[in-house]
Amino acid sequence: MKKFLLPIISILLIFTSCSYTFYGGVTGSVADAETGNPIDDVLVALYTDETARDEDFNDYDEENHNFTPSRQIAVAKTTNGQYSFSKFYWNTNDSDFGKDADVTNVYLNFYHKDYGIVKSDKIFTISSESTSQLGTTEMKSIIDTYTYNVNFLEVTGSESSLDTARLDSSIQFRYSYKDYRGVNQVQDAVATGTFPITVTYYNDGKTTEIPSVTLSSIESTNKEVKGTETIDQFTRVSIEEGSLTDATKDVVLNASGVLSQSDNIYFKKNYFTISISGQVIESSDSVNGINNVAVSLSESDDKISFSSTPQAVYTHSESGVGENRLSGIFSGLGSDIVIFIDDSTSYPVKAKVNVSAGIEEATPVGLDINSNQSDYSITLDVTTT
Repeated sequence: MKKFLLPIISILLIFTSCSYTFYGGVTGSVADAETGNPIDDVLVALYTDETARDEDFNDYDEENHNFTPSRQIAVAKTTNGQYSFSKFYWNTNDSDFGKDADVTNVYLNFYHKDYGIVKSDKIFTISSESTSQLGTTEMKSIIDTYTYNVNFLEVTGSESSLDTARLDSSIQFRYSYKDYRGVNQVQDAVATGTFPITVTYYNDGKTTEIPSVTLSSIESTNKEVKGTETIDQFTRVSIEEGSLTDATKDVVLNASGVLSQSDNIYFKKNYFTISISGQVIESSDSVNGINNVAVSLSESDDKISFSSTPQAVYTHSESGVGENRLSGIFSGLGSDIVIFIDDSTSYPVKAKVNVSAGIEEATPVGLDINSNQSDYSITLDVTTT
């Protein structure tokens, strides 16, 4: 009896252990969850085993946002948001329709550097020798932005009572930061007043480290030559405990955690220009001005120095006619020079210059100026014999 059972059992084992190979295809698409736009270069990993899919999903490198599947049966990348597995194979010992056909479940992982990893929340059942449409999978970007608003301010108050105002002169600088891919971004910029710097970073609910920004090579675009030196119109300073010190280190901006923030960078003026107008009169009669008189400008204290000797200007009559027509007027005195600030203790610097009429025995008149004012008017009252 045993001789007859052994061959029968062997035959049954052969039939029950038959393995069949089937193939099928799937297509689908991937879109941005917020915009609905298709996403290119999404890596799609396909599995016929849910456990294998989940194990790959759990191997995602959250710190570096990297994914390298190892248990999939096929991979594809999206083009115009579309992906396709035209033919992939699976083996089974338990075909639903014998050797002629079968159905199987497929499971998917979706990965993109800018979107992280997503696994399909549906179980897709497909039939052999056919192509199934799996619909659209949405992914939410894990890239966020943060804006630093850099304010360039001029110190305008006194040392005992510092004040600031928007700097209306251009500043050139370089800023750098590492973006969400770890790539060092470096940009040269020129700005007046306020300059926004927007950085990108990962914000997946777990990693939200906003990159710092470094500003370097900060200097004025306007420069003047003083002897053998080239002088910036403005020098960067630090305000510490109500006083100013020259600042030479790079500026590092660090996020405070709010949606955006403003950072102030302070400057003091190194030179300025002025223009003086007025009238040379005899006695106190403002109508009877004296024409063809040279008016000159000179230094009066050591807080300032001139880039060169100012050219004299000459008085003349107005081009108008009538009773109110003025004579002895002048304008543009000092406009041909640059005045350098040689005092770092006053903000703004206040100094005195002398304005002289080219008449014998005429006494020079002192004129108070400051580095935050450019236009002045003066009357020179002289006596002639």
